[in-house]
Amino acid sequence: MNHYNRKRLEEDFDSLSENSSLLSSSGNSFVSRSGETVFSFLELRFSDTVLDVGCGDGFLTIKAARTCKEAIGVDISNTLLERARHRAINEGIKNITFVRSSFEELVDKLAGAPVNKVMSNYAMHHLTDDMKAAFIEKLADFVNRSAKIVIGDIMWFEDPMKLRSEWDSVCYDSGDTDFPTSAKKLEAMF
Repeated sequence: MNHYNRKRLEEDFDSLSENSSLLSSSGNSFVSRSGETVFSFLELRFSDTVLDVGCGDGFLTIKAARTCKEAIGVDISNTLLERARHRAINEGIKNITFVRSSFEELVDKLAGAPVNKVMSNYAMHHLTDDMKAAFIEKLADFVNRSAKIVIGDIMWFEDPMKLRSEWDSVCYDSGDTDFPTSAKKLEAMF
């Protein structure tokens, strides 16, 4: 497996078409279905401030903003963030902010934000296992103790390398931007 390639990740997401199956707004794709599940587990209230990590084109962030006090969408792609901002403006959503950041910088960039709900849909698999663990630890320190964190992503219930032939069905690459992790390893990170 190769090393994390942030630049490649940025370039790949900057070049996504508006109807890519990798976006939560893309109809009935696996990413869209996962996003709806993540969203339902948040159980949003008006008083909530939601952080959407890896927000892409802002579909779920905007959906959250319709229900809660404030929504913050974070993504590594300038192109996707521009789409998200335009979508929010076109839909008249004002209680929303979009921030360009990577997982590594996110907590530092948002210091002081009163976040009590966090969602991330189909984004964490872009981190190596060490990066996932570090991000989860920083995120847990960032939010208050009663915060709710909901993550939807690909998990493998056996050694991911044994299932390499299945990767194409979930749009995994060869390790430049996607890093499969077993469910057991992910569970240990929490």
